[in-house]
Amino acid sequence: MTFLLTVTIISGFDFGGRVGVAFPVGGIARTTRSSPVIGAQAGYNWNRHRLAFGYSFLSFPGKQATGYELTIHELALLYNYELLHRPNWGIALTAGPGVGFITRRRETGRETGKSPDCHIGIMFSQHEGRSRVAAGVDNLLFIARRSVTYFPALYAEVSYAF
Repeated sequence: MTFLLTVTIISGFDFGGRVGVAFPVGGIARTTRSSPVIGAQAGYNWNRHRLAFGYSFLSFPGKQATGYELTIHELALLYNYELLHRPNWGIALTAGPGVGFITRRRETGRETGKSPDCHIGIMFSQHEGRSRVAAGVDNLLFIARRSVTYFPALYAEVSYAF
């Protein structure tokens, strides 16, 4: 019985990566271009639910030759719920809190800081054997004092379940 319980618990874990592109909007869009998104996730799946811990790296370069760059290292705890659940695929809503470690460079100057953030998104996922492939839209909102900075992102994920 203990063996069966252990196998059931371990079998829901998956590990994988994330790639995509994020877009600056609002006031920050005047000075920066879109950024690649590169990341990794470790998650646990159970029926329609998935809980994941993820890391993402974003680097927004300045427009033209301004010497400006905004770099974000972000850690997040994400919860996915499949609204439409089929044996091999599903459509899920994603939400969760996180924290971003942000560095802004302008020529020789540099500022660093951290900011709480949250994710809100929707994704399409396909499950085939032990692999999971997903694509979706993720809205990353950074909350700093009295302002909110918003980065929509298109992404794809690939993970392998044990």
